[in-house]
This record gives sequence, structure tokens and C-alpha cells, in this order.
Amino acid sequence: MVWRRPTYRLVDGERVDGVWCHVWVNGHSGYYVDDLFAYADGLLRCGETFDLRGLRQRLESGKIVLHDPERPAPERPAPTPRWSARYPEPLTNQGFLGEVADEIEALNGRPTTSDRCWEAIRRYQSDPSEDNRVQIREAY
Repeated sequence: MVWRRPTYRLVDGERVDGVWCHVWVNGHSGYYVDDLFAYADGLLRCGETFDLRGLRQRLESGKIVLHDPERPAPERPAPTPRWSARYPEPLTNQGFLGEVADEIEALNGRPTTSDRCWEAIRRYQSDPSEDNRVQIREAY
């Protein structure tokens, strides 16, 4: 998903930074594109306000979807040897929830999933022990 910034909202005169992306929302007359806003305090907004649990419920119910429901999902290319080509995996609801959580972490200046994974890789590179290898797998 492509995240755009900056955006913010004011809460009691304080600025709460955020990011946003497009999603498809199931409305009264079918699906339409809308903006999903995610803020540093964990609040999400897409027509109404909710949190990550509320987003999970909306994704599971189909109220919010991640691709145009009028178009078939892109087909995955035929399998190739593991490292000869890197094709993006289709975005799943679970993957999107992870992206949203990471965006909230980044807005708060905390490490994201990617940051933790790279840190584990650097740790392994400086000390290639079995424990550090396991930490890479856990971070990934």
C-alpha cells in the first residue's frame, strides 16, 4: 500500500501526526475509494473513527477492502527459483494490519518491523551465532 504524508489532526490544541492511504469502502451503492487515516495515537479514521481491532473487523467483514473489487486480483507469476526473481506478494488483510501498526510505530519514533529485522541482521553479521540467526528468523 502506498502511504502518503504528512497529515495531522488537532486534539486539545496538540498536533497528532498521521499518514493516509486509499482503500475501497463498501457503501450503500457499492464500493468506492476513500482515504484511511492512521494517527500516532493509534486512532484510525475512514468515514468514522476506530482502532486496529476495528480495522480488523472492517477488513474481515468486507466493509473495507484493499483492492478494487470490480477488477480481478492480479495473477501471481509462475513460480521461479527462489532468488532468481522477486515478485511482490499480494497484500493480505493481515499484512495490511501489520503495515498500519508499523506506520503508527514510525509516527511515534519507535522501531518498525523492518527496523527490528535489519537490526537482527546487523547483529548476526557482527556475531554469526545460532542465537542471532534465530533472532533474524523471529524478526522476519
